[in-house]
Amino acid sequence: MKRTAPVAASPSKRTRRKTAHARGQIGYDTDSDDEVLPFKSESTSIMVAAGAADATSPRRLNPRPWVHSRADVGWDDSAVPDIPGGMATRAPAVDTSTPLVFDASMDDTTSEIEDSATLDPPPETFGPNLEKPTRHQGQSHRISKILKIMPEIQSRILATFAHPQLGHPCSCGQPAVYRCVDCFNAPMWCRTCIVREHQYNPFHHIERWDGKMFVRDALATTRPFDKSKYPVEDLSHIHLIVQTHPHPNAHQPRCPHRRPGDPDIGQFTIGDHNGFHTTWIEFCQCLRPGDDARWQQLLAVRLFPATFEQPQTAFTFTAMKQFHVHALASKKSAYDYVKALCQLSNNAAPTTVADRYREFLFACRIWRYLTLQRRTGQAHGIDELVPHRRAASLAVRCPACPEVGFNMSCEEMANATEEERHKYTLFLSTDGNFKLQRKKKREDPDDFALNDGNAYFPPNEDFKAYGELIKEEKQEEVGFFIREDAQRQTQSRNKQLQECDHLNAARMQKISKFKNAVITGVVAVQCARHGFYMPQGMVDLIKGEGYAYTDYALAYALAEAELIRWIRLGYDIWCQYGVRLLARFARWFPSMNDIIEKLMGAINKLHILSHKELCQVIHNLNWLLYVGMVSMEIIETGWVEHNLMAGSTQEMNDGHRHDVIDGTSDHWNWEKTIKLPEALTRLYRTAKSEQRTRTASFESLDKFQKDRRPEAVARWETQNENPRRDKDGVWHSVFQLNLKSGPPTHAGAYTKLLTQEATAQQSADSRGAGGKPGDVGMISAALMAERDQERIKRMRASPTTPADVLAAARQQLESDIKALRKWQLDRVPELHRYMSEMDGGEPEKMRLLLPSDFSPADRVRLQLSGLATAEYGLREGQAHDALGDLRTAIRTKNFNLNLKKTDIYGTGATTRAGNYLKGLQNQVQGSGDTYRRSWRGLRALGLPKGDATLQPLSRDEQWGKGGVALKATRSKDREPWFWSAQRPAGLDAKAEADWEEEMDRVQWFRERALMKRANEEVEILEAEFERSRRWFLKNSENWTKMAEREKRGDYVDNQGWHAYAHKQAIIYADLARECETLWKQLPQLVVDDEIAEAKKAKNDEEEREVDAMEEPDYEEDYLEVV
Repeated sequence: MKRTAPVAASPSKRTRRKTAHARGQIGYDTDSDDEVLPFKSESTSIMVAAGAADATSPRRLNPRPWVHSRADVGWDDSAVPDIPGGMATRAPAVDTSTPLVFDASMDDTTSEIEDSATLDPPPETFGPNLEKPTRHQGQSHRISKILKIMPEIQSRILATFAHPQLGHPCSCGQPAVYRCVDCFNAPMWCRTCIVREHQYNPFHHIERWDGKMFVRDALATTRPFDKSKYPVEDLSHIHLIVQTHPHPNAHQPRCPHRRPGDPDIGQFTIGDHNGFHTTWIEFCQCLRPGDDARWQQLLAVRLFPATFEQPQTAFTFTAMKQFHVHALASKKSAYDYVKALCQLSNNAAPTTVADRYREFLFACRIWRYLTLQRRTGQAHGIDELVPHRRAASLAVRCPACPEVGFNMSCEEMANATEEERHKYTLFLSTDGNFKLQRKKKREDPDDFALNDGNAYFPPNEDFKAYGELIKEEKQEEVGFFIREDAQRQTQSRNKQLQECDHLNAARMQKISKFKNAVITGVVAVQCARHGFYMPQGMVDLIKGEGYAYTDYALAYALAEAELIRWIRLGYDIWCQYGVRLLARFARWFPSMNDIIEKLMGAINKLHILSHKELCQVIHNLNWLLYVGMVSMEIIETGWVEHNLMAGSTQEMNDGHRHDVIDGTSDHWNWEKTIKLPEALTRLYRTAKSEQRTRTASFESLDKFQKDRRPEAVARWETQNENPRRDKDGVWHSVFQLNLKSGPPTHAGAYTKLLTQEATAQQSADSRGAGGKPGDVGMISAALMAERDQERIKRMRASPTTPADVLAAARQQLESDIKALRKWQLDRVPELHRYMSEMDGGEPEKMRLLLPSDFSPADRVRLQLSGLATAEYGLREGQAHDALGDLRTAIRTKNFNLNLKKTDIYGTGATTRAGNYLKGLQNQVQGSGDTYRRSWRGLRALGLPKGDATLQPLSRDEQWGKGGVALKATRSKDREPWFWSAQRPAGLDAKAEADWEEEMDRVQWFRERALMKRANEEVEILEAEFERSRRWFLKNSENWTKMAEREKRGDYVDNQGWHAYAHKQAIIYADLARECETLWKQLPQLVVDDEIAEAKKAKNDEEEREVDAMEEPDYEEDYLEVV
């Protein structure tokens, strides 16, 4: 039977567990394969931009043509001035001279939560204490309550197709046969009255009663309009006419200069939010005769013309704004919106409605551009107030990132010490998106972007010129990596970082993927801490992602960063991209040399997991100094919004596509802007929690190590944490294990086997065993599917697993297994006879047909020996990884148990100290299960029964002395075998002590680094709060200045021009006020968080019992082949 709800474990086994261990249950992390730890939080991330100088030759590109010298920038180094209050249209008075100071006296409690890093406990995301909120009364419950009255609801809806006033006269005494479906609860009118009532609502839908039903009546097309009889008294000829005259006297019925008998009246098609309307429009004749002024008068009454020459179609501002919001928020296309308007006009025959798609598309492009101009202040001449920015810039910038001369002064940046650099660093990340393509199709070769070079793309002509220059160069010199170049990765030890297989294994783009695409995607630079797209930081990709394109995006994104002293870039291939970065910029962007020399790199936290071990040490954001808890992965979230528009943008002309992508990027940045105060508050509360947790964790470890080996700790404290390279070019780091010999790891085995396949340099034995390219990838995919099967079995065993979560996990697993099946059949067609057994089964029970599932004879018969070799190597590394995780988990658990027993006093502190223990025990159980699974596979593949390194592991062996001071009663107890599994054979007592000290040294450095990152994160967020407040106030001040100065140029009598500026000033003043309010609330919020953590820890402690003696109830059996 197909399961539709979470399924508990076997009743008998579940009963025995609860009887023996009270209320304890095993919880598992549903998102990880080998590690199961108690808490894991990913801090969000973000980025910003900067500058360069002039080019000196045709081959020298200059992203900052407006800046000639440092003196020309015109920085305002004074403190941000107060904005006087008083008027409702001006910003409130706020003291900006005094920076925000957090009241540390209100932050004196501690709690226990852990995060990130290899040696730290991640979150328990599955178990009895982290349940998904129960939906007590969902849609089905509410619907069932109204089923009985459904007929009456339907009856009352049908009653609205008539009107209760039918048969009664209008208020003027005439027959009432008209009604308006858009006016709320309106009576019925005669023709005269309904025309009069809708003088200011001309685009409402009017219906007329014909004796049987209401039919649509536009009031403008009942009969042909006769200008000679206008105006008339005959009620049968009354038409609804829109007046466009802009006279101050609103009660004046018509233009006083109207020519008698020859009014300027035309029939128009108007698109409103409720459909298309045909109506008459009378134009004012005060300005100048003819059609030249018609578009001006249409705009005066909030109608946007579809053309500016002889307009016959217009769209209301309401419709334009509504579509603009829908297109940005719900990604609706112009085609679908016009189609919806046609259906609203006549749903029975929408094709009879006049097609205005092309007109609407034209109007939208102009509207989008003008809206962007208004919002960024370009329509008000804001460039005079921000001389340090690009002229005519249409981009929304990050308020929290450092912008010298706007939210911080030059003195603040210049006086910052190296120890404070994290507070003033500009954090950026870059990434490519291959969904934002443009098809190769018929196009308008003359199409251009209205935003060209002023928003998020650089100037198109400059980019095309750059593309022509790099075409002349060899791909390797420019930095393309569209093709595999194995020879380039066989260099000496001086090029360790260039040998990382992440590039070829994970990011290699196939040319076939870009078939029929003239643009294959984009690469963008974003603020890495808050997720803002950088001005001019996005460029098109022509043949896949390449260094040359990323260089161009980075150069323009950093064009305003001349006064930023520290810049940190996160890139998923930084280990290779950064090797020749300075040389490439010196050649192509020499004016940027002073800026690019300040740039430091890192690999995003998620992507680094697929890099080689060296990259995971020297480019790891957990171990790098002065980076806080930034993950550099927030750029991935922005692509989700863009990908929803990809289906439309890939069909557009080049310029139109850029404008639409600019609009989406701008919308994303604005959403981030208005949510920034709340986002900073949330991040600060998380950072304070992490600070307490990590500090407590390191202090307990540090105390233990100082008691055990004080001289070693004193030596550790003097070592530099920065990675260094020796004279031979080999990198070293204090976070790296320095062992002369050791076991294989899963990552090491995978990298080695993958390199052998990529270079086609396998050994003779491997070729003889039948190994083929792709074997490692297929086995790796099968092992991941096996991991997911175990995860789903754990989910089934827990009564807290929601049915929808279980169903989704099964669906994904089934899809993965189907893909694996196809791969296996391509490799070993003979396996098809064994796949019939898979049909109809639950995916977690499906046999994966790994070589270890077959007997040795069957592996030979099916020619699986090559695959078996790959599986053995990967499982051997997986087994050693699991043992390492097991030792780490036991050590960490013992540290906390020992600390709780000896140094923790008081109910609150005790419960907080015990908050980790259940999650740590879960890690012990999960690591043990992973090892047993790997060991079973190795045994099937030929691991000797008496192997001294990889032995059978029972649950009662999952303990150790690591992390616990030895007691007299335990000093002679022999630790389980796996505590020496990784130690080289034949170690004497001294060598064994050195080995253990090295393991403890690495853990000590990593725990200390995590504590430092949390401390840095708190300080960064405090600085960001202050910078955001200043940024909002400075914007409010600028808009107020623009509102109060005289409008220059034509059409100076424009009160709306000033009103708009005042409105923008209030918006930014409100955001500044929100920053201040939330900052004042933060101390109490932090205290509340600690209290809540203590309460939860106390509840968790009551249920914290572990059962390590029982084997899992999802034990697998091997497949027997007849």
